[in-house]
Amino acid sequence: MELVLFQNSDAAEIAAWPLTAEECAAWAGQRARFPLDPDQFRIWHADMQVHPFTGLEADQLVAYGELWVDVTEQEIELARILVKPDCRGKGLGQAFVAALIKVASVYGIDDLFLRVLPRNTAAIYCYEKCGFIRLDRATQNAFNQGQPIEYVWMKREPPDTIY
Repeated sequence: MELVLFQNSDAAEIAAWPLTAEECAAWAGQRARFPLDPDQFRIWHADMQVHPFTGLEADQLVAYGELWVDVTEQEIELARILVKPDCRGKGLGQAFVAALIKVASVYGIDDLFLRVLPRNTAAIYCYEKCGFIRLDRATQNAFNQGQPIEYVWMKREPPDTIY
């Protein structure tokens, strides 16, 4: 998996990857309209904490995701991870997340988090394979305060603690 910086020219293709309104909302947020307007990427990327990437496999665009880098809190959240529909179920999501983790390491921040909808069991499995574990219930409840919906919150354990 080759990880490259997002290019605005890829926005229209990636915006078409969510196949339903429900999938679009799960990925882009509850207020996202389906189909997603490619201009939404420009709005997201105006936030200086958002670092967008794409994944290439055999020079083909297969994945999109962001690192939300919060230097003040000393944490990074992996966010808006999406794999092209015809590439799902082939391990490319796991390869993409692993590549994002590797890039995240250059920031010198150990705390890596992500949130995922409870019903997205395929993504949860993928994240677990990449070393993420679910936070305890009390911490998840605290993190979900103020969120429009309830998420499963996960944190990546440092590599030396993964068995």
